[in-house]
Amino acid sequence: VQDNIVGIPSPVLPILEETPPFLRALTSASMDTPGPYERVAKEGFLNVTLPGKNLSPSQVEEFMGSLSRRTILSTAIHEAYPGHHLQRIAELRAPVIHPVMRTLFFGGYVEGWGVYSEQLADEMGLYQTPLDRAGYLVHLIDVALAAYLDVGYHTKGWSRTQLVDSMMVLGGRLRPNADAYADRHAVTPGQPATYYVGYQAIRSDRERAARRVGKASNVPAFHREGLGDGGRPTQVDGPAGVLPRHVRRCDPATRLPDARRAGVSADRRHRADTRAHQEHQRRCRGGGPRAYVPDRNRLRRCGD
Repeated sequence: VQDNIVGIPSPVLPILEETPPFLRALTSASMDTPGPYERVAKEGFLNVTLPGKNLSPSQVEEFMGSLSRRTILSTAIHEAYPGHHLQRIAELRAPVIHPVMRTLFFGGYVEGWGVYSEQLADEMGLYQTPLDRAGYLVHLIDVALAAYLDVGYHTKGWSRTQLVDSMMVLGGRLRPNADAYADRHAVTPGQPATYYVGYQAIRSDRERAARRVGKASNVPAFHREGLGDGGRPTQVDGPAGVLPRHVRRCDPATRLPDARRAGVSADRRHRADTRAHQEHQRRCRGGGPRAYVPDRNRLRRCGD
């Protein structure tokens, strides 16, 4: 993982536990990571939803049918490594993220990275059996279908029955599982679509970074720059010629505009940027609106 994606930001592994009662209706698996300003706790919790104690044997069998063996590995990858756990810990340890950026949640960025991490696992050969890889591919179909159904349900007047039938026929879900996901579509409009939309945005950014840099393209650098920006809106198709900051920073020719900083290690650059940001905050107290622009490594007024 360290060689192919991004350095593991913490040696503390997530703790596996049962999903808390208040989350059971919304998720079959989820990741609970340290808060944005946490300075003591370092562990995260990988929550897995188990059958309820009041279910009959037939209901338990139906429930477990939605948690087949083919989904176990892709779910663990999506939630833990190199998915949400790595994503969140990397954000918390990036020294140049503005404090506010640590608190923001953009579904496309968060869930998009989770789905993208499943693709990375495929590139790294982590799916060692056909069943494991089938689980990843089925989930990819599922997130694309979720985006399609979410738009239809909330903007085209589709019924709940149409939603459930589509998930059973096109996605292969059992009825209890399709019913649960229909409830999720109903109470979280737009959220199911963030998985596929965010995934496509991250893939697009990586392709644009590769075209910009050419043979010097560095996948770990792209991931480090992307995760280092923290929570941010995804840009699926921006204005012509305008690239996201983390894509521009993947280009060695533009990442270090100040020649005096050439050859300086990433850690030293991060520390220097943090000191500059702190000095900027001290100077701006009582002044007009200003912003720190980390990709250009300089301070400027908003709108300049």
